[in-house]
Amino acid sequence: YLAAFVGMVIFLFGGMAFHVAVAIGIGLCYLVVLSTSVYGFASIVQLRREGRIDTVLAVLYTILLLTFVSDVVAAIMLLVHARRRTVEAVGPSPIIAGRARLLSRLRGSRGGDTAPPG
Repeated sequence: YLAAFVGMVIFLFGGMAFHVAVAIGIGLCYLVVLSTSVYGFASIVQLRREGRIDTVLAVLYTILLLTFVSDVVAAIMLLVHARRRTVEAVGPSPIIAGRARLLSRLRGSRGGDTAPPG
């Protein structure tokens, strides 16, 4: 308890120099942590240039990368966006394509879509 009390007294009565030193220390720590997000910023620029994300999403990712905990979430989301292929290059999903083939075969085995006699 004595160390906490001494720290509190120094913080409250340390003068302006102490507060400036603390502010500079916090700012430098933030810059060190922010430097780990450089790859995220580069990914945002690349995905934006390729047209794979729009401006609103780029701004949202930038804001998320600037905050302390959400930068990890933003990095994971950027990884998903970067690995996702465009729909034109891949075509329809294999599940949807397989379902369409199955439905066409089922319709073909019944003689097509003909109206019931009546």
